[in-house]
Amino acid sequence: MREVFWPPVKSQAKLQNFLRRGSLPEHDKWVLCGIKRCFFSSDDYENANKKLKLLEVTSDVQTEPEEESRRKRKRVPRKLYSESEDSEENELLPPPPRIVSKPKYTGATHPLARNGLCSQDESLSQIENSESTCSTPKSNLCYPATSTNLEHSLEVSQARTSYESPGNISFEQSSLQKQLEESSFQIKLFKQLKFIQEQNSQILAIVKKHPPSAILPKINILPENLPCDFPIKNQENLQELEVYLLDNQNFSCLVAYLAAIGGKDLTTQVNNVLRRLLSNDLASQFSFYGKRSNKKAFSTLKTKDLVIAAVKQCSKEAKFKDIENSMKVWLKHAPHRYRIEIAKQTADL
Repeated sequence: MREVFWPPVKSQAKLQNFLRRGSLPEHDKWVLCGIKRCFFSSDDYENANKKLKLLEVTSDVQTEPEEESRRKRKRVPRKLYSESEDSEENELLPPPPRIVSKPKYTGATHPLARNGLCSQDESLSQIENSESTCSTPKSNLCYPATSTNLEHSLEVSQARTSYESPGNISFEQSSLQKQLEESSFQIKLFKQLKFIQEQNSQILAIVKKHPPSAILPKINILPENLPCDFPIKNQENLQELEVYLLDNQNFSCLVAYLAAIGGKDLTTQVNNVLRRLLSNDLASQFSFYGKRSNKKAFSTLKTKDLVIAAVKQCSKEAKFKDIENSMKVWLKHAPHRYRIEIAKQTADL
């Protein structure tokens, strides 16, 4: 039976240190243990440590695992065309067309001069100018050509049919036709811009002549020529206000002043305006139509129109019927408010 000395340690780290150093056993301290089975033997510490971890999974550690060979990437060679293939393709393609130079005409021999479209002295210069106009790219044009010039160029291109190929003629005519359409659109656009510019000039002249400060009255300020104080407390002052409102300028000033009072909703706006105009004592003497309790009609007064105009300026989407209904309710509860007001004054005394 084979035996081996085992160091008296309990931690794996101390055991690894003994193995790395190759410490010799101390017979009086180390324990002699018997060997039941030997799985492998090795002189290399690293190899033995690897197989020791492998023993936790399997007991067959004698055979060395074969290393898998890495697969090499296969390079696909490029296919190069041979001269024979190029020659075959060249044989299939038709030969390129021949370049034919344009004939040069003098002023006397030019087709336009022969056809009588222009004089002999001007024929060559007009054709050269038309050719330079057609060959100029659109990006180099600083101003759009007029329709008269383009129509003339189109006539010139039609006259060149006697010495140019049909393909070139059709392409040139189509390009000139397209330029003619674009120029007509640009002319219309320029006319519209000119009209807008003139219209803006007229508006600016009107604004300078009548500044907004002279048109719009000052708000939050009562007119100086107001005949009575607000709120109105008797019939005499109310009649004076009615006469005062017959003047349109006075009416507009009071509308702007009352519209500035405002309110969170339509009913609040109507109540605020009426409360600013009339006292509860005077309002209790009116109803909207004046048909009950010998009350006077508020709907026949100019003051009613003043209230509606002020509320409409504050809330432009408000309807007349809704404003009138709010006025009816406010006048209906005027006697009750007046009694509460009298009771408070008595309690204070």
